[in-house]
Amino acid sequence: ARPVHGDPTFAAELTGAIRDAMFGTVWGPAVATEIRSMRERLEVTAPARSLKRGPGGMVDVEFLVQAFQLKYGRQLPDVCRTNTWDSLDAFRDGSLISPADHATLSDSFSFHRLAEARLRIVTNRPLNEYPQPPEELEKLARRMGFRADGTTARERLLGELTRHARATREAFDRLVRE
Repeated sequence: ARPVHGDPTFAAELTGAIRDAMFGTVWGPAVATEIRSMRERLEVTAPARSLKRGPGGMVDVEFLVQAFQLKYGRQLPDVCRTNTWDSLDAFRDGSLISPADHATLSDSFSFHRLAEARLRIVTNRPLNEYPQPPEELEKLARRMGFRADGTTARERLLGELTRHARATREAFDRLVRE
């Protein structure tokens, strides 16, 4: 939350209250456990084809970003950014994550967001589940630039989704801990 309009004095008070609420809890194993638990609860309720809430999906990156902001934001206020990619850049620049983890998380988040955007463009509805029917999945794959090359475009898309999800989940599990 952040003020976007209004009295500057009230905005400063509000910003201070937000900051106090964000950093009122000291980071420790219990906080990391609660974050992982919240993530698991979301995942359990997600459809198997969810780009957002499925294992290794966009929520893994978003939860990791928010966890790092809670963990490091008081000492390094620059990591508290509202944009996920900008936050990942700040974590890398502050040596909080490795360049390899930065690339994994940024690439995965971008890939999932692209798939979500392509689904929304075609259906004119907010969707974050890739389609199940093979012909619809093939259409999505082609809209994302995949072409048949020994396998169908949809198989190549599913392979990339799996690769990104595994890499993201591995980074999430390793980085969101004590």
